Amino acid sequence: MTNDISLENQRTLGLALSGGGARGFAHIGFLKVLAEENIHVSCLAGCSMGGLVSSLFAIGYSAKEIEQIAIKHTTVREMINLVDRTPRRRGLIVGQRLRNLLAQLIGKDTTF
Repeated sequence: MTNDISLENQRTLGLALSGGGARGFAHIGFLKVLAEENIHVSCLAGCSMGGLVSSLFAIGYSAKEIEQIAIKHTTVREMINLVDRTPRRRGLIVGQRLRNLLAQLIGKDTTF
């Protein structure tokens, strides 16, 4: 007798989440649907906002928790608080306040 493993058990799902600022929040809804359907994500990648969402999901935040973080940090007041009030050299913001938020959410010593 052989130990046949069905193809169903061998399937894996990998996701690449795109960037795009506010459009990146759509990824959270997609992850919520996957969780509701009990579909396991095996690997994640992402850039910009997709990188943030995939990072939080990869370290164990649920889609619902990521949604709550997004709701909290997308108020006008919170977004203004993330902008460094120093002259910029390149890019839209300096980024130190955003780095601090990410360190708080992800942890300074977390590696992927």
